[in-house]
Amino acid sequence: MKPNHHNRVVIEIVVVFVLLFFCAAVIPKIKPEGPQTITAGESLTLECIAEGAPDAKVVWVPPPDSSVREVEGRGSAVIHIDPVTPDDAGVFTCYIYTEVETKEKTIEITGSLPRKSSLFIYL
Repeated sequence: MKPNHHNRVVIEIVVVFVLLFFCAAVIPKIKPEGPQTITAGESLTLECIAEGAPDAKVVWVPPPDSSVREVEGRGSAVIHIDPVTPDDAGVFTCYIYTEVETKEKTIEITGSLPRKSSLFIYL
Protein backbone atom coordinates (compact mmCIF):
# COMPACT_ATOMS: atom_id res chain seq x y z
CA MET A 1 0.00 0.00 0.00
CA LYS A 2 1.42 3.30 -1.06
CA PRO A 3 1.35 6.10 1.58
CA ASN A 4 -0.75 9.03 0.53
CA HIS A 5 -0.54 12.71 1.28
CA HIS A 6 -3.35 12.54 3.87
CA ASN A 7 -1.51 9.99 6.05
CA ARG A 8 1.66 12.09 5.99
CA VAL A 9 -0.23 15.23 7.06
CA VAL A 10 -1.89 13.40 9.96
CA ILE A 11 1.45 12.03 11.18
CA GLU A 12 3.09 15.48 10.97
CA ILE A 13 0.21 17.06 12.91
CA VAL A 14 0.44 14.40 15.64
CA VAL A 15 4.23 14.87 15.96
CA VAL A 16 3.88 18.66 16.18
CA PHE A 17 1.11 18.35 18.77
CA VAL A 18 3.15 15.97 20.94
CA LEU A 19 6.24 18.22 20.79
CA LEU A 20 4.24 21.35 21.59
CA PHE A 21 2.44 19.62 24.45
CA PHE A 22 5.63 18.44 26.13
CA CYS A 23 7.66 21.59 25.47
CA ALA A 24 5.06 24.10 26.56
CA ALA A 25 3.68 22.17 29.52
CA VAL A 26 6.77 21.96 31.76
CA ILE A 27 7.19 24.96 34.02
CA PRO A 28 9.79 24.87 36.81
CA LYS A 29 8.44 26.37 40.04
CA ILE A 30 10.57 27.04 43.11
CA LYS A 31 9.11 27.54 46.56
CA PRO A 32 9.75 29.94 48.21
CA GLU A 33 10.07 32.34 45.28
CA GLY A 34 12.77 34.95 44.80
CA PRO A 35 16.09 35.47 46.56
CA GLN A 36 16.18 34.33 50.18
CA THR A 37 18.24 35.68 53.06
CA ILE A 38 18.72 33.27 55.90
CA THR A 39 20.60 33.51 59.17
CA ALA A 40 23.15 30.83 60.01
CA GLY A 41 21.62 28.31 62.41
CA GLU A 42 18.09 28.59 60.99
CA SER A 43 16.50 25.98 58.74
CA LEU A 44 15.63 26.33 55.07
CA THR A 45 13.45 24.21 52.79
CA LEU A 46 13.58 24.61 49.00
CA GLU A 47 11.12 22.80 46.75
CA CYS A 48 11.27 22.59 42.97
CA ILE A 49 8.18 21.37 41.16
CA ALA A 50 7.95 20.27 37.52
CA GLU A 51 4.53 21.80 36.96
CA GLY A 52 2.81 20.04 34.07
CA ALA A 53 5.19 17.05 34.06
CA PRO A 54 4.64 14.86 37.14
CA ASP A 55 7.00 12.14 35.83
CA ALA A 56 9.88 14.49 35.00
CA LYS A 57 13.22 13.97 36.71
CA VAL A 58 13.90 16.93 39.02
CA VAL A 59 17.41 17.57 40.36
CA TRP A 60 18.58 20.21 42.84
CA VAL A 61 22.25 21.17 42.49
CA PRO A 62 23.64 23.18 45.44
CA PRO A 63 26.47 25.74 45.24
CA PRO A 64 29.98 24.24 45.04
CA ASP A 65 31.03 25.10 48.63
CA SER A 66 27.78 23.99 50.27
CA SER A 67 27.68 20.93 52.50
CA VAL A 68 24.29 20.12 50.95
CA ARG A 69 24.24 17.16 48.56
CA GLU A 70 22.48 16.98 45.22
CA VAL A 71 18.84 15.85 45.58
CA GLU A 72 16.61 14.32 42.93
CA GLY A 73 13.03 13.20 42.62
CA ARG A 74 10.16 12.58 40.20
CA GLY A 75 7.86 15.54 39.63
CA SER A 76 9.46 17.47 42.49
CA ALA A 77 12.51 17.55 44.71
CA VAL A 78 13.04 19.07 48.16
CA ILE A 79 16.21 20.25 49.86
CA HIS A 80 16.00 20.74 53.61
CA ILE A 81 18.95 22.38 55.34
CA ASP A 82 18.99 22.39 59.14
CA PRO A 83 20.99 24.18 60.33
CA VAL A 84 22.06 26.55 57.56
CA THR A 85 25.75 27.46 57.61
CA PRO A 86 27.48 30.40 55.87
CA ASP A 87 28.87 27.90 53.33
CA ASP A 88 25.32 27.15 52.16
CA ALA A 89 24.95 30.63 50.64
CA GLY A 90 25.01 30.77 46.86
CA VAL A 91 22.96 29.81 43.83
CA PHE A 92 20.91 26.62 44.00
CA THR A 93 19.87 25.32 40.56
CA CYS A 94 16.88 23.13 39.83
CA TYR A 95 17.02 21.06 36.63
CA ILE A 96 13.94 19.42 35.14
CA TYR A 97 14.52 16.65 32.61
CA THR A 98 11.78 15.37 30.31
CA GLU A 99 12.04 13.17 27.23
CA VAL A 100 12.18 16.21 24.95
CA GLU A 101 13.96 18.94 26.90
CA THR A 102 15.78 20.18 29.97
CA LYS A 103 14.71 23.29 31.86
CA GLU A 104 16.37 25.00 34.77
CA LYS A 105 15.58 27.61 37.37
CA THR A 106 17.78 29.12 40.04
CA ILE A 107 17.35 30.72 43.42
CA GLU A 108 20.01 32.69 45.26
CA ILE A 109 20.46 32.15 48.97
CA THR A 110 22.37 34.79 50.88
CA GLY A 111 23.41 34.24 54.45
CA SER A 112 24.18 36.30 57.48
CA LEU A 113 26.10 35.28 60.54
CA PRO A 114 24.32 35.37 63.87
CA ARG A 115 25.03 38.45 65.93
CA LYS A 116 27.85 38.07 68.34
CA SER A 117 26.93 38.76 71.90
CA SER A 118 29.17 41.00 73.91
CA LEU A 119 30.78 39.78 77.07
CA PHE A 120 31.56 42.35 79.72
CA ILE A 121 33.80 41.61 82.66
CA TYR A 122 33.68 44.03 85.56
CA LEU A 123 36.61 44.09 87.98
